[in-house]
Amino acid sequence: MAEIMRKKSGAETTLYISLLRTR
Repeated sequence: MAEIMRKKSGAETTLYISLLRTR
């Protein structure tokens, strides 16, 4: 479970950074 959560968090972080960069 921890791994899945961690993976999800990483994906969200990547998307967040991508959005900030695009902005």
